[in-house]
Amino acid sequence: MTYTLLNEGNDTQAYSFSIEDLDNAAGTFDATTVTISYLLDANDDGTPDDGAFTTIAATAVGTAAGSANFTPDVPKGTRVFLQVSGVIAASVADLETDAITIVAETRDPTAWANVAETGAVSGAVSGAVTTADTGSNDIELAAQNVLADGTGVAAAEAAGDGDGLYAATGIIEVESPDLSATKTVTAIKEPGIADPFVALTDCATATAVPDAKAIPGSCVEYVIQVENTGSAPADTLVIDDILPAEVTFISAEFSDAAPGTGFDDDPDVAGAGPILSAPTTPAASDCNGTTTCVIQLSDALLPAGRTGTITIRALVK
Repeated sequence: MTYTLLNEGNDTQAYSFSIEDLDNAAGTFDATTVTISYLLDANDDGTPDDGAFTTIAATAVGTAAGSANFTPDVPKGTRVFLQVSGVIAASVADLETDAITIVAETRDPTAWANVAETGAVSGAVSGAVTTADTGSNDIELAAQNVLADGTGVAAAEAAGDGDGLYAATGIIEVESPDLSATKTVTAIKEPGIADPFVALTDCATATAVPDAKAIPGSCVEYVIQVENTGSAPADTLVIDDILPAEVTFISAEFSDAAPGTGFDDDPDVAGAGPILSAPTTPAASDCNGTTTCVIQLSDALLPAGRTGTITIRALVK
């Protein structure tokens, strides 16, 4: 997830960040190994295109931060893009969520842009928590720190508005395919009664005959249906089927996406797809149940809510 922090003050600041788990039962899983990285919007174009993100260690609110645990000086009016990434366990189901709250804490910069004096307010205390000045301001040599941040996620902030903290919550929702497959076999047509030992010549196009039996010489049809009931497409999809040794392969086809159903070409795989590979020689069509008669659909994508079908015809030996 990407968050954006904007320095709306009137001087340079630095910032540290921490992560709070405020799911309060709103989330259904917790991401692990969560990391934070940042990138300053140096060219002020509102997009994170100014180079690579830098990983930063999370620092608890109010604690000391090492030099690598807060941002460089952030000029007034400048954005900081934050990327938060984590590991989602394979067991997490489609549409489950995790709420991640990131807290930004105001820190002293290397140098204030609008203060002329040096010493205590310069690099010697860079990274220290910026605190609000107390008492009156004599407007001599020093500016007065006024922490005017708004109230973000109050439960993650020490005392709400004006505490130098601001928190925001993002929701990760898992979007994944959820595939199930079924395979059925149907006897389509038996050999002619006059000469039952003559194999069918029209198995690839034969119309199903009621009550046909899967006897030697019969044409049988295998139908593989793959359904995606998840919320995201199943990409780089490869489906393999090996016909049994009792048959001879005849033909195979798959449902395409012309009517808005079936398999699509996977744009992340080179070349036009989907690609259906099947035996092309008599030797390869003589199935042995292992290495021959392998029918494969590759370079395929099955969008959410669709069912793709592969239809295979074969003759019983």
